[in-house]
Amino acid sequence: MLQADFSRVTGGLRERTHCRTLLACTAESVLGVDREIERKPAVSAIGFSIPGVTVDHFRFADEEWSELLGENSTLRARLEAGPNLRLFIMLADPFTTPVVQLLEACSKEFPNAPVVGGMASGVQRPGETRLAINDHIFNSGMIGVSFAGPLEVDCVVSQGCRPVGPTFT
Repeated sequence: MLQADFSRVTGGLRERTHCRTLLACTAESVLGVDREIERKPAVSAIGFSIPGVTVDHFRFADEEWSELLGENSTLRARLEAGPNLRLFIMLADPFTTPVVQLLEACSKEFPNAPVVGGMASGVQRPGETRLAINDHIFNSGMIGVSFAGPLEVDCVVSQGCRPVGPTFT
């Protein structure tokens, strides 16, 4: 089971990449430069070390949604978004995250900051999802990072993306 090895995998990624911030989640159908993992447990991860850009990470637990989405100012305060906010990347558990309501609230509160990311996959039941921010592992809710500062962001939607960087298998 990938859930048992998730912490070891994400810890190894942080050691090998030396990134300041790592986001990761359980996944299915992951592409690498010369390898594809299809219908098997996998990890999707992205690491950041961007000089001059403020990268703040956050997590919302599943019991917090009514407060966060019922009062948008609570969402704004929790995300600590400054005036130079450029982007959010969010990874979420599909069993515990009200993604439609979250995206609507983000669009209203942060109209100039796109939200990209996705839903964890490759699991069958609540509690099996794994989400990681650095060395912290969760099995529900949502994790993410915000980017603020001198960063230009262009979002492109593609069904067939070419992987970037080395493959860690």
